[in-house]
Amino acid sequence: MSSKLFSLFLHKVPGDYSIERLVEMIALHLDATYAGCDIWKEFASCFIELSRCDDDRMSSCVNSYGDSHTEISKNIPDMFQEEVSSKNWRLRCRWWLTRHFTQTILASEVTSGNFELVAYKAASACHLYGPEFAYVVTACRYLKREKRQEILILKEHMENAIGLTQHNTRSWANSDV
Repeated sequence: MSSKLFSLFLHKVPGDYSIERLVEMIALHLDATYAGCDIWKEFASCFIELSRCDDDRMSSCVNSYGDSHTEISKNIPDMFQEEVSSKNWRLRCRWWLTRHFTQTILASEVTSGNFELVAYKAASACHLYGPEFAYVVTACRYLKREKRQEILILKEHMENAIGLTQHNTRSWANSDV
């Protein structure tokens, strides 16, 4: 899909596509290209919307000492848990580790001075891999050190991260893909 065509897709009439479909379309675009800031911004924004769509669930746990505590965790949207889609996302997340989220790529983006791209890619990585992911941590450190306002973008995503691979680690570890 050409960049111009994709940009038309992103400027859709509200309500034309579900958020899940939009995430999938952007992911397919990212599979095929090294996208610019606008695409990563839209992708990260979709994850924020997904994180707000599903209500947080609370679960009560009892530890080995008999003390009870309450844990809040994000629901993972169904689109990431269905058998075929889950397999596709598992493969995509593995591949993107070397396609989009290496420290070398981050260093290149930092050198180019495109702070928004750094922030939105790190925000997207946060939703896919969690806020402790090396790319996210390094991007955050860099934005803080440079006193960039883009750190606020990244922090919002870190606080609302779905952490797709973190939540699916057990089920994905037991799979053959």
